[in-house]
Amino acid sequence: MADQEYNPAKMLETLRVRLCGLDNERDELDAKRVEIEKQIANIKAVINKMLPLCGLAASIDDLSTLGFTDAIRHVFLTSGEHGALGLASAWLSPKDVRDELAKRGLDLSPYENPMSSIYTILNRMKDNDEIEIRREGLNVFYKEIVKEVDEDDFSWTPDAENFIETSKPPKRNSR
Repeated sequence: MADQEYNPAKMLETLRVRLCGLDNERDELDAKRVEIEKQIANIKAVINKMLPLCGLAASIDDLSTLGFTDAIRHVFLTSGEHGALGLASAWLSPKDVRDELAKRGLDLSPYENPMSSIYTILNRMKDNDEIEIRREGLNVFYKEIVKEVDEDDFSWTPDAENFIETSKPPKRNSR
């Protein structure tokens, strides 16, 4: 320590240079985040357009047109840490599923005991490896099993490629 003299001005300059570098790095990451959010919005728009083709509700917030089992599948499909149509499904209790179904417009009144039906459907989905189960004491939680898709096994038809291309938002003219 005797060789190095304490120099507050030099230390301050070093800290300012480091701060400037971190500000620049943050700006680059912010720009990248904006681009990623645009890509996510585009993919979500395409998914929302494709949902009716898959027999699912045209909107993630309206399950009134679906049957009970498909509505439950849709709840898992659109739950998660990334929001609607999230990449990672959330762990849901049967009560969470019931509440989401009701909140999104599925009429549960025709069912004498909707919770019984929900448990039956969840168990069937578990048996079909659509969801996994986690127990915490007496509580049971379910989560959608997200299957990996190998891009080599997935081929786009020309119609699908055209659909995706025409679904992109128009590019702005830069002046």
